[in-house]
Amino acid sequence: MSNSYSGDETLQSLESSLEEFIKTSGQVPSPDSISPIYFDEFEAVPFHTTTKPNTEDPRCTLEELLSLAPSTSHHTSRALVLNRRVWFETRSPHSTYVEKEEELRSIKTLIVDNDSNPDQINTTRYIAICGHNGIGKTEFVRSLARSLKTHHVIWLEAEDRSKLALSFTRLAEYLGRIPTNDKSATEIAQRCYEHFQSQKSIFIFDNAEAYSGEDVGIEEFLPHFVDPTWTPLPNIVVTSTSSKWPTFHVLRMGLLTPEEGLKYCQLVFGNLANKEVYAEFLEELGYFPQFLQQATAYIQKLQKSYAFSSITPPCPITEYLKLIRDEGPSNARIQEMLSYVFDADLGTKYPRIFWKSWKLTTVQLQKSPLAVEIISVISFLCADRIPAFLFVSGRPENLERDFENRNAIQNLLSHCLLTLESGFLSIHRLPQKVIRLQLGPEMERVVLTKAMTLLQPFLNQAGIDLNKTKVAHLCIEHARNVCTHILTRKWYDDSEFSNFILNVAKTMLGLGLYANGTQFTQKALTLMRPELGDDEILYLLEEELGNLLFYLGKRGSAVQIFEKLYETYEFLYGVIDARTLKIANRWANALNHFSKTFKKALKIYTTTFDRCSDSHSIIALTAKSGAANCKKCIGEFDIAQTEFESIIKTIQDEIISNPNPELEELLGVSQFRLALVYRELGNFEKAAKLFREFGKLSKRRKGLEHPTTLKSYIDLIECLIGMKQFERAEMKIIKIYEKSEEALTENHLSFFQLREQRAVVQLNLGQVTQDYVKSEHEDMLKRKRDMMKLDPIACVHNEKKIAVILFDTGEVNDALDLFKKVLKTQRCVWTEDHRDVQITTEMIRKCEHELLKQKYGCTYEGCSKRYVKESILNRHIIQVHLGVKFSCEFCNKEFSRQDILRVHQRKCKENTTTS
Repeated sequence: MSNSYSGDETLQSLESSLEEFIKTSGQVPSPDSISPIYFDEFEAVPFHTTTKPNTEDPRCTLEELLSLAPSTSHHTSRALVLNRRVWFETRSPHSTYVEKEEELRSIKTLIVDNDSNPDQINTTRYIAICGHNGIGKTEFVRSLARSLKTHHVIWLEAEDRSKLALSFTRLAEYLGRIPTNDKSATEIAQRCYEHFQSQKSIFIFDNAEAYSGEDVGIEEFLPHFVDPTWTPLPNIVVTSTSSKWPTFHVLRMGLLTPEEGLKYCQLVFGNLANKEVYAEFLEELGYFPQFLQQATAYIQKLQKSYAFSSITPPCPITEYLKLIRDEGPSNARIQEMLSYVFDADLGTKYPRIFWKSWKLTTVQLQKSPLAVEIISVISFLCADRIPAFLFVSGRPENLERDFENRNAIQNLLSHCLLTLESGFLSIHRLPQKVIRLQLGPEMERVVLTKAMTLLQPFLNQAGIDLNKTKVAHLCIEHARNVCTHILTRKWYDDSEFSNFILNVAKTMLGLGLYANGTQFTQKALTLMRPELGDDEILYLLEEELGNLLFYLGKRGSAVQIFEKLYETYEFLYGVIDARTLKIANRWANALNHFSKTFKKALKIYTTTFDRCSDSHSIIALTAKSGAANCKKCIGEFDIAQTEFESIIKTIQDEIISNPNPELEELLGVSQFRLALVYRELGNFEKAAKLFREFGKLSKRRKGLEHPTTLKSYIDLIECLIGMKQFERAEMKIIKIYEKSEEALTENHLSFFQLREQRAVVQLNLGQVTQDYVKSEHEDMLKRKRDMMKLDPIACVHNEKKIAVILFDTGEVNDALDLFKKVLKTQRCVWTEDHRDVQITTEMIRKCEHELLKQKYGCTYEGCSKRYVKESILNRHIIQVHLGVKFSCEFCNKEFSRQDILRVHQRKCKENTTTS
């Protein structure tokens, strides 16, 4: 079943979809050719207005499907979805689903009335569709979603908190302009609800376990916080086996009625000639939808087996009824298993029926051991969106194995155990639970090991190039689900299992899933620590947690973790052990992001470098690069430049003799840091060249939207501005906007940096005023202070720009106050001979000298402000002493100055028009 995968070869593009391959012998998806596109969304939100392929048609090739998607991302941008119906991860009901018309009408009426009734339009309608496993809740809600033609439909996997958080994260990325990396799951959910304000929408929480609870409750993800003025408010529909949903309108799903049962038989068998036989068949299977689907799949296989018989074949339904009446539960284990799956209020009838039909199916499956192996592995993955390339690799060396796996998957599809759509498999949760329970502890270990072996190669490819990173994105949720089963069974004492958990945490870090990775790693540590004590795997997991927190922006927490680990490693392994030296570098790197600890970080780096032996060359070079970066931060630019140039030459020589991914990464980081030094020294040409090279490399590996790529291109634009190449800078900004619209959310720091840079460029091209540029600098400053919570020194750059504009526009008093504030912050970090300190000091002298020339002084008691123009003095009196406010006509926000109001209203009007 397992398929080895190497990234050394480039596979041909997929010539046909997997559905066609299952029927013929065509090419199949491979990790090199697959693109993680949400195919189900195309029908509702097409990318182009031209004729599009039918994604439901098995003859539709993957190339045609890929032609619908943007080249660098698998999500539609916000601009494309804004005025169209969103149909997010929602599938149509099964072809044999029989609608429960009365129930559908009642729920649809509740939703439509809620959206149009003036008395109810300011309330969110909460609806719970409850019933037993396999009774058809999910299909009912899919039918409901299809019938609501004017509503945005959002489908969320709500089986547990982690899956729900990932669903909202995917939705945020799909919509665009919603941040994910630096936000908690509930904050992301809130922004998603805000996106649909004043629009008809329905959020479907599928397979929710409970209203509240630590791991399974959905309460915190519900829109309790929405503004009542968002009319109409979102509708919430939940499917659940539990009926305990406070404040919800609860609909209890029942079995099929006799009329619905006959309609189902007509859909499946094509006629109603044998109504008596159908009625007997329906009665025997208790009108239970899941049992009927399983039984009809078996009967259809019987019909096919009779096709080549020379004698008159018996009625396949009658034959099936004979077989099922001979079967029954065989032991206490089966009774225990069925009592776990089915609720007590069903009695003993339905568990017995299920076991009879299930046993017939499993007897047939035993003829194909490979099918049993595949369905067993799938039972430990997520129920939906299982990439079919996990089992059919498409590699020439695996051709024979792929053929066997293809036939096994076809066998499972024919038994209705799996469904296949657009290259993704899915399984119903009822058989998934039963398969796991039927295995037993020993077989569970074997199957979980196979699942890990299957997923591991795809996780290891993350970060090598863009395609393989996308493939890892498709597999990570399934890997995380496998880890959940390992943690639940407390099998992490096995090194193979615990190492897999560690690898999943590393992969989530590499994929940029910082918030979800942090949650996963913290949960794993909480469960594993009491059992494993001081096992080394816990220290490695804590390292990954520290890295995740660092990139999540919680650098103070990362510093604490790395410091604690350093003390532990120093005690356990000694100060010259590679593990101790590596964690010392990480600790110093985290400290180097706080102005108060620059010198402490430098000391740690220097000590680490001194302790490195010849066998620790990479660690030594990392420490040396980090120390040079510390010197850059404290203003020793000339020394930092010399050291970085020496380090880069050494690394390049090492790579020639001994190619190593760690060295290549360190080379890129060192070149980026050197570029920052060049820029500070005014050598913009050299800096621009390094930023451009680093950006191209990062774009090739991680994509243009990755924060590292964006950062390098933003720094490149800063160099172009420094070289007075304003036209080129504007073209680069526009290109980044066009290519990275999804990544540049309104809460993304890069979004404000580009806006700030564009304002400066437009000012120099004569397109905007200085007041407009000043407002952009203020927006950027607010972002750094409020959202990112950066160190005060990080805000100095923007404060200086604002002070310069104030000085240039004649507001010397305000400029002087701001320059003094900047100088106070700078002196906390840098010495008096630092270049930036000297520049700020000189600007303060200029401001004081300019004030001596001011003719217009404020006459209010206690105010010593002086101005060069009477108009500026009058504005000061109105703003400060009289407290006059001016309101925005679009959002009612108040301002004390009319010039700032005008700039704000222009932006506010643009945003209102777009919305």
